Amino acid sequence: MTTLSIRDLARNSSILDKYDFVEIVDKRKNKLKGVFISAKYAKEFEEFIKRKKEKEIKELLQFAGIANGEFEDMTSQKIKEKKREKYNG
Repeated sequence: MTTLSIRDLARNSSILDKYDFVEIVDKRKNKLKGVFISAKYAKEFEEFIKRKKEKEIKELLQFAGIANGEFEDMTSQKIKEKKREKYNG
């Protein structure tokens, strides 16, 4: 894994042209500040992040019915039955 300091980038940003992926660190605090992904992988990375966010939202929304009280005082079997009716007609 290639790492560069913020100072290295400030001095010579063209150094990024050599790499596909670089960790940017603050060497004084020894702390990761971010990552650089080359333009040829940017679209792929954006799609990955988009899919990941959609998955997280979908997982959260499956509990939305529970949070708003729609399935209050129901057994898990009744909840499954009600969901089947709702989504399968």
